[in-house]
Amino acid sequence: MVKKAAHSASAGAAPRSSAAPQFNPAAMAGAFSMPKFDADTMATAQRRNVEAMTAVCQLAFDCVQQSAQRQAQLFRDTAEEMLGSFRQVGKLDNPQEQATAQMNVGRHALERGMVSLRELAELIARTNSEALEIINKRAASCLTELQDTVKPGDK
Repeated sequence: MVKKAAHSASAGAAPRSSAAPQFNPAAMAGAFSMPKFDADTMATAQRRNVEAMTAVCQLAFDCVQQSAQRQAQLFRDTAEEMLGSFRQVGKLDNPQEQATAQMNVGRHALERGMVSLRELAELIARTNSEALEIINKRAASCLTELQDTVKPGDK
């Protein structure tokens, strides 16, 4: 009787149909395909990115170099001017005249220092503006290149 029970359980199962869907990995892969990339275009875009960053680095280097040269020149000029002023102040015999001359020397040095700082700040600001312009142009070009390279309809 055991055999009959096993036989009747398999008899109640639905027969397998040959029309059942089959797993086809190639067909599924086609449905999920990614857009094609043009390697040459992407390499050219990366080269342009590197060129833009090189230009920005060159601007920064030039700014630092100009700033250092200008600061050295300002230091030399200020040192010479201060030395000359102290010599003149030392020649004065009246302490009141010496104090007045020292205040004038100090005020003049402060004014020159402020002008020099403004000049250096303008150099840095101009360099930053030029660097941002290069980066912004490259970013805009990069977006355009990316849109041209990756098209949703391409497969």
